[in-house]
Amino acid sequence: IAFGETFGFLDKDEDPYGYLANLKQFLPAIIWFGVYTELTNILKAPLIKGALPKSTDKRGLGRVMGFARDRVQERFGQKPIVRQDMLGSFITHGLSQAQLESETLTQITAGSDSTASALRVTLHFISTSPPIHDRLLAEANAAIASGKISRPVIQDAEARQLPYLQACIKEGLRIYPPVTGLMAKQVPPGGTMIEVDGVEKFAAGGTQIGWNSWGMMHDPEIFGEDCEIFRPERWLSKDGGEKEKARVTRMNETVTLNFGYGRFGCLGRGVATMELNKAVIETLLRFNLQPCSLAKPFDEMVVGFTVHENMNFIVTERLSAEKLKESQMNGGADVDAGALPGSYES
Repeated sequence: IAFGETFGFLDKDEDPYGYLANLKQFLPAIIWFGVYTELTNILKAPLIKGALPKSTDKRGLGRVMGFARDRVQERFGQKPIVRQDMLGSFITHGLSQAQLESETLTQITAGSDSTASALRVTLHFISTSPPIHDRLLAEANAAIASGKISRPVIQDAEARQLPYLQACIKEGLRIYPPVTGLMAKQVPPGGTMIEVDGVEKFAAGGTQIGWNSWGMMHDPEIFGEDCEIFRPERWLSKDGGEKEKARVTRMNETVTLNFGYGRFGCLGRGVATMELNKAVIETLLRFNLQPCSLAKPFDEMVVGFTVHENMNFIVTERLSAEKLKESQMNGGADVDAGALPGSYES
């Protein structure tokens, strides 16, 4: 999507540049600098500046910076590569090579962890809730049968027309908001009036105002008394009444704050939404996901973003209706999920 080439994470089944490990080390520092912006002056010190990632590094974030630089350089020179991707669009709109190198690095780093976190958590809650899992697959399979979903991969516009899929994605963003930093904004000089619980209050100029994403996404007045559980049905209107429309609208307005608001909104929201629309349902249509531990499904680190580790699943290929019928005729199991070969051998 960004520049027509993959990093190789899936092909090699590893972190080929050490980027993820390096990013885990940097994230705690990034949130500190984001909250206490005056600390950024430390980065100007020669000793600290020399230790920061550089595009000539062989591993980590620096290696990714070099990767971004190389992809941009390919688009210039005597025989430039031309592709219909985001980088190509930026060139068409007149960005310089230096601007493109900066923009490409932003494409790589911004939103990658937050979107991955949302995808992980959403798949976790769906796969551990059989009624939700079955209802979502039933909706998708019915849409496939009626020709409303393209194969082999669903289109973004098609995914937006599946109400239960959208409910599951929104509930995933709500139950475990991927961005947990304060995301503070500064009140302009002269101050302003801010409405708090229906009461107008004055905020002095220069005041830093942040948000509590977890508190907002678990507010029982907005999401109901059962806001601590994963229940996509809350996003589906019970009737066509004005009261019900207002309830769902308020929830939608609140969960959208995961992407920021106004001119501070996430520029990659469209890309992140498209990734969730495609990845959630296509993963579940292709694979059975069985969590390895329900008592402790994952380890996490919250540093402005929620970083998960050790979220392990046993994954088996989901058989199509034709393959499942063929398997049954040949004496196979009546279901398309089973233990891995040798799982119970001593």
